[in-house]
Amino acid sequence: MDRVAPDGSCFNYSDERCPDRCHYMTIGFEIWKYYPEERKFKYLDSSLLGGLAIFVGLHSHSVAIQASEFPEVKPNSIYFTDGYCAGKLEGDDEDEDDDEVFCRGHDIGVFNYQDETVSPCYYPCDAPSFKNILPPPIWFFPRRTI
Repeated sequence: MDRVAPDGSCFNYSDERCPDRCHYMTIGFEIWKYYPEERKFKYLDSSLLGGLAIFVGLHSHSVAIQASEFPEVKPNSIYFTDGYCAGKLEGDDEDEDDDEVFCRGHDIGVFNYQDETVSPCYYPCDAPSFKNILPPPIWFFPRRTI
């Protein structure tokens, strides 16, 4: 499982999306923690995130970090990149109607798990105006040297 917190515990998450083709956007997340001794997932409310910042995306490994170690990162938040991938890709039949191309890559933001709000986290800054960003954005984490 690639959803691992700094203490080694595993998380499962699901995001909720508006299903309306190119106008979809993330409106919320649920986080479930796996307890191997019980072989169960349990829902985590916002008080149980313990200051973690969780990074998720279609082409990225999901990562949880302690926000207190990185002042630029918001605690109890989920940083997300667009995980929706449907429609034509490069090499598909170009005679098909362009309306069949679904948007992807533009739904990027930060979800505050405590107050259930989404704030923008765009790169580039005009990403909301793009129909497609291919490949979808990914998170990367530079090594910290001591």
